Amino acid sequence: MASSRPCIPNPYIPVSVSQMKDRLGEAIVRRIEKDGITAAEIGRRYRSVRAGDISKIRQGDWALFGINRLVAIAETIGVQVEIVVQ
Repeated sequence: MASSRPCIPNPYIPVSVSQMKDRLGEAIVRRIEKDGITAAEIGRRYRSVRAGDISKIRQGDWALFGINRLVAIAETIGVQVEIVVQ
């Protein structure tokens, strides 16, 4: 039997999290393009990343990924990540 509670398909995401994902995604794409890094090279350094994941990030769909995954990919390819809280 189905629940009578409404289902929210897209839960609330804090604005700061969206901004962090955008900055991380953009930095990842810049580094990949600047250094000519392939999905296979990233996969050798970070085993759970698939070529499809990198393709989605390059297409701008980085919002699908969590902060931890984006930071791990960024650090894997040499992007320095610093977080400042004011």
